[in-house]
Amino acid sequence: MLVRYVEETNDTSDREVLKDKVLTLESFEVGLDISVWKLVNVWMNREQACKDRGLTRKQKEWRAELPLSSLCLVHLYMQV
Repeated sequence: MLVRYVEETNDTSDREVLKDKVLTLESFEVGLDISVWKLVNVWMNREQACKDRGLTRKQKEWRAELPLSSLCLVHLYMQV
């Protein structure tokens, strides 16, 4: 799924940054309204220098815990 979400920065300006990544939904906490996402091994998620290689171990283990209020857009792609 192509996910656009708001990520808050840690600096003193309290800016919010819009991020676009291709993610897959790993889990969803109904009572807390928190979703856990992980990276998908596609060219968009790879670093610019390593477009022909797969994801690193650090990237494979990366998880994002996002509240539903931070999700702006989610495109669902289904392959038959």
